[in-house]
Amino acid sequence: NNYNTEDFKLIILSNKERDIDRFVCGKYDNQLDCLIQYTKDTYFTTFSKQKVYRYIVNDASKRANNLWFDDRDYEGLSNDSAVVYEFEKEENGSVVTFFIGVRENYILTKKMIETIRKIDSDLMYEDTKKYWYSVINKANKYNFKNDKEREIYTRSILTLLMYTNNSTGGTIAGCEVDERLEKCGRYAYCWPRDAMYFMNAYNTCGLNEIANIFYTKFVPCTQSDNGMWEQRFYTDTSFAPSWGDQTDQTASMIIGLIKQYKCVKDEKLRNIMKTSVEKGVEYILSVLNEEGIPNDTYDIWETFYGNSQYTLASILCALKEYIVFNKESVYKDKIGVLIPKIQENIVNLFWRDNLGYFVKTTKDDIVDSSFLGTIYPFEVLNPMDEKVIKTVEAIENKLTSNVGGIKRFENDSYINGNPWVNCTLWLSIYYMIKYEQTNDANDNIKALEYFDWVTNHSSLHGFLPEQVCKDSAKPIWVNGLAWSHGLYIICVDKIYGKI
Repeated sequence: NNYNTEDFKLIILSNKERDIDRFVCGKYDNQLDCLIQYTKDTYFTTFSKQKVYRYIVNDASKRANNLWFDDRDYEGLSNDSAVVYEFEKEENGSVVTFFIGVRENYILTKKMIETIRKIDSDLMYEDTKKYWYSVINKANKYNFKNDKEREIYTRSILTLLMYTNNSTGGTIAGCEVDERLEKCGRYAYCWPRDAMYFMNAYNTCGLNEIANIFYTKFVPCTQSDNGMWEQRFYTDTSFAPSWGDQTDQTASMIIGLIKQYKCVKDEKLRNIMKTSVEKGVEYILSVLNEEGIPNDTYDIWETFYGNSQYTLASILCALKEYIVFNKESVYKDKIGVLIPKIQENIVNLFWRDNLGYFVKTTKDDIVDSSFLGTIYPFEVLNPMDEKVIKTVEAIENKLTSNVGGIKRFENDSYINGNPWVNCTLWLSIYYMIKYEQTNDANDNIKALEYFDWVTNHSSLHGFLPEQVCKDSAKPIWVNGLAWSHGLYIICVDKIYGKI
């Protein structure tokens, strides 16, 4: 308020990433009065209803410091551009309203800009707000103990929705904002296994129709001819870069399909299942030997290649769900023989008498929080079993960081080995499941402690990160991780129950 805004200009610097295959061109479009940066199939534009004051389409980062804008309207292969706007006086001060748009080609970009310039900006804002409120109002309601929990719950639903492809249901693991990998790790893909947790969250909060889109469209379109699901995909169902198969991805899709049908009883889904589930089970059986041990595969964290307890638990859950779903299966006898063997393997291959807890893989003695998958979502071990309780104690003793929260596994070096939000919520879910059986107040207290830790380590606007820094206790790496938000929704339901 102590400055004359006439002395100020708004500079919008746009530096679009490029690589050897995707050169970026910057262009000031005189007809549309906007900045456009484009590659073959992506047109990124910055525009306003007011006139551009100055612009530069090449080397803008350096020149902006000196306010040197030469207004050359076109520079080939330029990815570093800027536009300048003057502030306009309004009743409540001086403002600049500008828009950022992304379309597939120039014609669609032109139509988008022309349409938006005809619409009242305030009405656009109100319509958008009304739409998202209507979506949230469809979700289940809970009696939260404070506004922060309600805010994160709402933010969790909105985040998942923003990450989900409306046409296919495919959902990315995290918003990709940092191609230089300084703040996040290229998570803008759909991992089928991760998506199972996201769809569980949708079903938990009452948005079943979105999960149904995923299972009726994305899942059958991404299944390989041999019945497996690859490691990850783009949300349009095309293959994404991967580095090896993960059998738990296929098992997760079998489990998800069957549980989705139980949830919604959709006959269209049942017809899809007849093909997809059968092919998936055939693939699972093809990677198991007669003793119920699968071929080597990458573990859930993609750090180990071999046999891990989480993968085996996912296989057992998938076969159990399948044999109940299809009692007349031609594989009934074979699966009936394999199930008890796999159940024994989950215990015998990973329990260490000398340590007194279950370990991550057949080749090490590492404690891993993914053990909790045996309780949720796979339900293949009893939370009251003494070996389970001792392993949970080992997780708490060995994986709790200096600032609280639970790490993935012992000696985790990824981003310096910080506690992960989803691992912490996983432990909260375990204690809530245990509390349902014991009615022991201590189990409830434990569940709430882990849940509260996550709530207290969210970002200012209610986003949940992948990790919390073990030194500063601040959110780091991917902030707004779908897995974290999905498990938060599931935790909310287990703690508060529906109104």
